[in-house]
Amino acid sequence: MQALVFLLVSEDRSDGALDVLESISKGLMREVCAGCSTAPSRMRFDPVEGQARKAAIANRMASRKEGSRQERVTLTRAIATGLATPRGFVVYHMDGDVVWAKRKKSAAPDRLEEWVKQPVRQLLAAKKGNPAALLAKLLFVCPFYSIESWLYQNGRVAKQLCSAKCGGMHVRRIDSWETDRGLLDEVDRPKEAICLGDEYNARLAREAFPFGEVIGAGKSLAATRDRFAGCNELVEGLKDTRDQVPSGSGARRGPR
Repeated sequence: MQALVFLLVSEDRSDGALDVLESISKGLMREVCAGCSTAPSRMRFDPVEGQARKAAIANRMASRKEGSRQERVTLTRAIATGLATPRGFVVYHMDGDVVWAKRKKSAAPDRLEEWVKQPVRQLLAAKKGNPAALLAKLLFVCPFYSIESWLYQNGRVAKQLCSAKCGGMHVRRIDSWETDRGLLDEVDRPKEAICLGDEYNARLAREAFPFGEVIGAGKSLAATRDRFAGCNELVEGLKDTRDQVPSGSGARRGPR
């Protein structure tokens, strides 16, 4: 069976951003399809590179400079190619940049449409493809307020890191986020709320992240999981990665 292929794109400029996106994507897929395998023989994750990587950074997407325009063209081609690849998908991360309660005011969905979907749709149509079917394989990862709103939910690791970094000044705050999983989505600029910044994001995403508990809060991680679960081709592909299909299993959906 041919492996599923995921092109990873993030607006985050930090060095580990695409590693974080891979870890988050794998966890979400396990939530969507119980028993699916994320082994390299079943799934391949390809980080976007070069000019396309530069183009995805938020302020460059909005730029009208000639160099930025060429970078956007390169990104558009990379996404179109990823979507047109058999068993291929694109995972695109863009922060909501507002708290969950104000999500309807977020510019992220409009930016995704204008900056990503419209040019990709035009390119796919020019190649006589089926833009609607292929764009259904674009998996939108949108945390509110930002990716740290999810990552700081890994309280066990976050408290260890906080204790080592500043003597545990923020441990009580992290405890409160563990007690009420809905709080962090309502924190404005969470990266400024504790000492960790984005320095440890890859570790927070990788080490025993509590996906089920955070999804259970019914906020932005749950909404992202539901977008993954709403992609029929992804769900069928994930089922194919299982060695044995448990009776009665399938995509799991929950509160938004």
